[in-house]
Amino acid sequence: MNAEEVWDALNALGNSAEEVAESLGKLGIKGTLGDADTCPVAYYLKSKGLKDAFVTSNMVREGTSAGFSDLRVDIPLSVQFFIEHFDDGAWPEMVLEDEVDADSRAADASWNEE
Repeated sequence: MNAEEVWDALNALGNSAEEVAESLGKLGIKGTLGDADTCPVAYYLKSKGLKDAFVTSNMVREGTSAGFSDLRVDIPLSVQFFIEHFDDGAWPEMVLEDEVDADSRAADASWNEE
């Protein structure tokens, strides 16, 4: 994908954080909280052809922590707001089950320590 295709794909998700969440939800896309390469937006871009999508709160890059390509795309505000709210737990149904289970186990373990 080139920068214009990434921008168009992100814009297609919607004009508000809620619309972005609804679009991703209809596609069955879930992800990990606070993780640049396994968040729902990264998985969405990967499904569109951006092999190594790395999504921060305001920019998409292609690559991994070992190195990036020259691709850099600013993220539309609606998607930025989605990322912020998703990472704050606004859409728990969009969190990958393994993460929910891990969080539950961690909470159970800390409760048992009291």
